[in-house]
Amino acid sequence: MAATDLDFVVGRTGGVTFPVGRHTSVGFFCDHTFDGSPRAALRVVLWSDTADVRTIAVGNDGGFPVVVRFAAAARTHTVTVTRTDGRAFPVYATLDPVPDTPGQIPASQVDFSGAGSWSSGPAACVGYIDRALDLAGISDPPARAAWELGMTTIASRESAYNSPQWQINTSDSNAIGPPVPNDSAFPGAPFQCSRGVAQCIPQTFARYHQAGTSLQIYDPVANFAAAMNYVMDAYGVARDGHDLAAKVQQADPNRPPAGY
Repeated sequence: MAATDLDFVVGRTGGVTFPVGRHTSVGFFCDHTFDGSPRAALRVVLWSDTADVRTIAVGNDGGFPVVVRFAAAARTHTVTVTRTDGRAFPVYATLDPVPDTPGQIPASQVDFSGAGSWSSGPAACVGYIDRALDLAGISDPPARAAWELGMTTIASRESAYNSPQWQINTSDSNAIGPPVPNDSAFPGAPFQCSRGVAQCIPQTFARYHQAGTSLQIYDPVANFAAAMNYVMDAYGVARDGHDLAAKVQQADPNRPPAGY
């Protein structure tokens, strides 16, 4: 599943101002494994209105991000970040948006536990899809059949029907960002790796999280539900799923795999 635009690069020391009421936190990190920059500590200063309310200096070795949580998302915030070694290598950043739809969560709340603990296979995947459809309120039999066909096709191509061996992709272009030490599929895997039965990245899973599902990205019901919400928004797929295969090639069993 494609990456979202929640990540950006700070190319030099300076301030970044966030729109009022749009975000709940920002995390800064280096990534020496990604761009070759050396290990560094970061000094992050958070400004809220005119007061310097928080200063943080945390060691960073291309791993754990320095996260600043906004005490009041409705106020304008400016954050400055400095590499303490004085080098001008890029610093990467991730944003947690303020939820604006039911079920949406900050990416920092994504739970990486439980990989491989759910059943795999076509029949199990149909059951997970049916539960996701129940939670989305999609009850019409033809609609459910269209979603079942399309999403099981996606599952077959993305994770071999939720196989424990294909819970995470650490080799595609999404596999960047700070490592996740407690990732149950691959401890230390980059944050943005695609995960779970439908291979959601954490930002997509958080943005399209379905109310009533768990926060576990490896939970196939939650993962399928987020993927379904994503394709409806990103590809314009109808809620009845009649055009799912036409609009998302990866969901069409009559066309070759194409990612999504």
